[in-house]
Amino acid sequence: MDQRIIEIDDSKKDEIRVFDNTGANIIEKDFCLVMDNSPIVKHADIGVPVRSPEHRIMLVKKGSVDYTLNYMDFHVSEGEVLMIPANYIIIMNGHSGDFNARVLSFRFTGMGESNLVGYEVIKLRLGYNEEQVFENFFQMMNQVLSSPTAGKRDFEHLVISMLFRIQGLNFAQNGLQAPAMGDRKQAIVS
Repeated sequence: MDQRIIEIDDSKKDEIRVFDNTGANIIEKDFCLVMDNSPIVKHADIGVPVRSPEHRIMLVKKGSVDYTLNYMDFHVSEGEVLMIPANYIIIMNGHSGDFNARVLSFRFTGMGESNLVGYEVIKLRLGYNEEQVFENFFQMMNQVLSSPTAGKRDFEHLVISMLFRIQGLNFAQNGLQAPAMGDRKQAIVS
């Protein structure tokens, strides 16, 4: 069976605006925040491979979802967060009837913070307190989007804070050492 991979590009990003009135908010094509994914799930193509240029973070609020990410299977359920780096091949294999999640897709343009995402999928099981922390991140992002005085940089800082939290939890849960912060030359080489 010959399956082609759908590439999402900037021209298609405007088509995603269709979901604006049902839960998606887009900021200058760099950030898309979905607080209630049910409309997007209804329109999702099950089994269709998609390659997205954006990174994605998903907090599952209810139910579960099954993905294949770069040919590795992932089952993500309530109370878990999933971070998918850009350019992964994403296939949604199915979801439970009550599935609901908060979803953030983003890319950093001209920012050095993009290395915070890394190149591997991170899946974390959250305790109640940590789940509330991530819910608060999403709520704050949603408030920033509706604030007349907040700008894109405010949103970027919240995303960066969330990325640091994910990396810290990943290091703690998987027994990894946080990378040592070196001088500028080491950072560039990394």
